[in-house]
Amino acid sequence: MWPYIAVGTEGYEYARAHGYLVMNDKGEVSTFHSAATSDAWFAAFDFTNPEMVAWYRGLVRAVVKEGVGVIKTDFSEAVPLDAVYHDGSNGLQGHKQAAPALYAKTIYEACRDVKQEQENGPCSGGAAAMPAPRIILATGRGIPPPLRTTWPASCGAGSLWSFRSALLGP
Repeated sequence: MWPYIAVGTEGYEYARAHGYLVMNDKGEVSTFHSAATSDAWFAAFDFTNPEMVAWYRGLVRAVVKEGVGVIKTDFSEAVPLDAVYHDGSNGLQGHKQAAPALYAKTIYEACRDVKQEQENGPCSGGAAAMPAPRIILATGRGIPPPLRTTWPASCGAGSLWSFRSALLGP
């Protein structure tokens, strides 16, 4: 469940036809290399578009119902500066706040909804019964080294924790 989609794929064509992708200032789909080492072209889903969010949540809900327990939210901040979001945000605004927070929120809400539907199932206790966390967006930069090692361990995450992940709640 990545916030990007490869240009030219069937999913890309569907998302493009429905206006679910971030555009550029020329009114075209904004395409970019998702990493410095990638030769492939990608487009970003527009998490400021309520119709796209509803569609994407359906995709997330489907994989969670199939048994996926964790979806790592990563990368959504890599968009070109000339990007234009459905809500009028520009690329810099999307990079700094809109894309990472809204992407993580979409994933969180879809997972929460499925877990609530399954309250009598195997996920009815433990973490599923706990109150939802507040927004935590953390990156490795600016986090003191002792916290980088002790915080994950104290959460029981050990080496599986990622400071690029985000949790969202009410």
